[in-house]
Amino acid sequence: MTVHQIARPHRHIGKLFTRPWRWLRLFTLAVALAPAPGCQRKKIIESPPPPPPVAKFTGPSFLYGSIGSLTAVRGAGPLLVSGWGLVVGLHGTGSADMPQPIRRRMIQIVRRHRLGDAFLDSDQTAVVRVSGLIPPGAVPGSRFDLLIEALPNSQTTSLRHGRLWSTELAINGANPRMLYSSPLAKGRGPIYADPFQSGADPNEGQPTVLQTQAVVLAGGVVTQARRLDLLLNEPSWAMSARIADRINQRFRKGPTDRRETAVAMDDRLIEMNIPRRFAADPDQLVSLIQHLYLQQQGDFVKVQARRLLTVLREQPRYAQRVSLAWQALGKQVWQVIRPLYDDADLPVRLTALEAGARLGDLRTVPHLIDLASKSDPKLRQGAARLLAELPGTPDADRTLYKLLDDDDIQVRIAAYEALARSAAPVLDRTVFREENNEIKFVLDLVPAKHPLIYITQASVPRIAIFHRRLAFQRPLLAKAWGGELRLRAEGSDGKMLAYYKPFTTDTAKTVELHPFVPNFVFLLAQRPTIENPAQGFNLSFSEVADILNQLQKSGAIDSPLHVEPNRLAQAVEKARNTPAPGPRPEADNEFNQAERFLKRPEAQPGDTSKSVRPQ
Repeated sequence: MTVHQIARPHRHIGKLFTRPWRWLRLFTLAVALAPAPGCQRKKIIESPPPPPPVAKFTGPSFLYGSIGSLTAVRGAGPLLVSGWGLVVGLHGTGSADMPQPIRRRMIQIVRRHRLGDAFLDSDQTAVVRVSGLIPPGAVPGSRFDLLIEALPNSQTTSLRHGRLWSTELAINGANPRMLYSSPLAKGRGPIYADPFQSGADPNEGQPTVLQTQAVVLAGGVVTQARRLDLLLNEPSWAMSARIADRINQRFRKGPTDRRETAVAMDDRLIEMNIPRRFAADPDQLVSLIQHLYLQQQGDFVKVQARRLLTVLREQPRYAQRVSLAWQALGKQVWQVIRPLYDDADLPVRLTALEAGARLGDLRTVPHLIDLASKSDPKLRQGAARLLAELPGTPDADRTLYKLLDDDDIQVRIAAYEALARSAAPVLDRTVFREENNEIKFVLDLVPAKHPLIYITQASVPRIAIFHRRLAFQRPLLAKAWGGELRLRAEGSDGKMLAYYKPFTTDTAKTVELHPFVPNFVFLLAQRPTIENPAQGFNLSFSEVADILNQLQKSGAIDSPLHVEPNRLAQAVEKARNTPAPGPRPEADNEFNQAERFLKRPEAQPGDTSKSVRPQ
């Protein structure tokens, strides 16, 4: 017997013994790792609860199958941020009143500017609460307006002439105990103090002494991106990817956009990225996406467009939603809605014209021109706003030129806004800038026969003067700000003298110019530089608007003056009291259809625009 033959039985005998022991070791290890029954129950109790189910769609049946019926929006609507800030440069209308925790914070800010603590005791400074609303999908660098409010029960009487020092803004950042929260934005800039009491209609109310609420236009700058997501009602990777593809097909990213409009992250989450062309009005994009149908194969678009028409005729209360659904379907609906442009049913006609104009259908132009000739000023105003969607059309432009002298001021303003949105060459435009090259405000001279001064803060601060050679009344002896600014003109001809002595200096300036309001506005706002050494007082938009208001009230300027009220205070107050999630199609939500100035890239104001110079 060989050695191999002798060893072989022992090898088989070893297997018979080693295999049971291996099973025994595995069984023992499993038992050791298994938790006791009590521990298992404890683990189940302590595990995090499942996420709450997304609300199911309960809206009208004609929106079934829309993305809004399959998802909910997270991060839609404005996000309220706030903080404590310091306003400087007041003309003796500030105060040192502030709670001690806030004072400690202000001392840190003052010391960063290498100033002593006594700086806070001056009546040229005031501590304020700063609030703003960050739009959905905002990216770092996005700008938004800030609401500035003096502390309640303080001795501060006016924020006019002030400038907000840089301050951090966070969710509940303006808490009295100065509890820290991560900043999402920063704010700074010159203050716009409405010439009228906050909350009152600036075109009907009376000027007041107290101006403890003001605005810093575009003073907020986002530092942390704000997410905007869609959450699926039912988890599904396939559905998530399909919805994202549908959104990207309908709302493609632009050449300057870095990411697709929609990105499927998992089986329940779709991340949204606002394209630059919608940056001025992200709510409009959200509304369109919610009304975008997932299906598009075959004759679906035609069939659904006709079904929407039936809904509109039977239930006119859904007119706005039908218009959004038509717009979301795209230009394929033209053949369905074009016959409705002269429909006998006015709501049907207006809804079709709105959808057609926003989809760029030039066949809406003659019908909108017809509406612009109606006796109802609301129809003329609506026609002007829709014509803004079709810039550069000769017939449309001629209609807008005519509406600039309409009997109704709102119609005149709507016509101007339509021309301003496309930067129509008929407007003589001057862009005034701050030292950091940011826009101070835009001066537009409007070719109208009847005078009107229009002041607005929407998107870009603007002063529009209807009638290029609007003149002061002669003879003239007028003043503003208690005599800091004085005007004098003798007889019926000759030049006007403008005298200005700033509150903060002992140096006075006297300038001679022709007594036309546009020339005067240029003088007030002009900042002399080496490149442009023309004389000027370098006043802010708020100060120029306030002076025009005072001179118009005194009769020195014979022209109506319309100040577009800033709705920020109302929006902030609403956000403080009723924070709410983003809208769904079935919610009773008024979608914002207001026209946005300079919304398109080609309409951005530039230094190459025509300028007005003192003659």
